[in-house]
Amino acid sequence: MAKLCNIIKYKEYVYDRATFEHHGKTVLLMKDMEHFKEKSKDMMSNSYKEYGIHYVFSKIELLGIYEKETKIKRFNYDDAKPKVTDATCNMILKLFRKSTKKPDNKSYVIKEYVGMVNNIA
Repeated sequence: MAKLCNIIKYKEYVYDRATFEHHGKTVLLMKDMEHFKEKSKDMMSNSYKEYGIHYVFSKIELLGIYEKETKIKRFNYDDAKPKVTDATCNMILKLFRKSTKKPDNKSYVIKEYVGMVNNIA
């Protein structure tokens, strides 16, 4: 009976594959950066570099680099600073398939961060 109650409670995850995948990616955002460095390394070694770059692990690893450079703590961007290197900015453009300019103020840094998190999750 308990299993049936759980199925009813979480039916949107059971019946909708996209909702389930979005939930899984959101859970991944909670893991530490070492997990993603290792996963990204595995993905790159097991595939061609051009294809391996678009895995979710690569995106989360790049999100961590962006957080470090802009002084953002995961989901807390109160102390954000507009200091992103050109290399990081170029990787964001490629990996997230964007065509935006380099963040030059706090509000734009936050907007980019929220956009990357939404893209991942």
